[in-house]
Amino acid sequence: MGSDQRVQVHETALRWLARREYAENELIRKLSQRLGDEIENPHLIKDVVETLKAEGLLSDQRYAASLARVRADQGKGPLLLRAEMRQSGVEPGLIEAALDAIDWFKVAVGVYHKRYQASRIESYREWVKRVAFLQRRGFTSEQVRSAVGEFESVT
Repeated sequence: MGSDQRVQVHETALRWLARREYAENELIRKLSQRLGDEIENPHLIKDVVETLKAEGLLSDQRYAASLARVRADQGKGPLLLRAEMRQSGVEPGLIEAALDAIDWFKVAVGVYHKRYQASRIESYREWVKRVAFLQRRGFTSEQVRSAVGEFESVT
């Protein structure tokens, strides 16, 4: 019975990994939620996850790099992404390596221009609104200033 359960956990994990990358802790949590009641051995899920890691099918490094690229393409900033990866249980060193691989200044400028095209900032209130937009998307103050620029009075 135990080997049948192992096969079930392994196949379920492989199906999910075929669709997208997962962090190790994220996959363990998801498998436990889905199959936890059916599994007799509580260590079975962790054993299967360790096997997947050993086979190279599960990698937190690959997950972090993939998530960073996807979120950057969606116009999300590094602060938002760092929080999301921490919540998924990715190690801080892997998070920083994935974030360092992307030019966040370029991403912030792209998001800003996509939203506001070439429209001028007519008031301080408009400038604050644009800064807040980029900050909500998870960009640092330095990246926001690079994209929006400092406010200059139009009087």
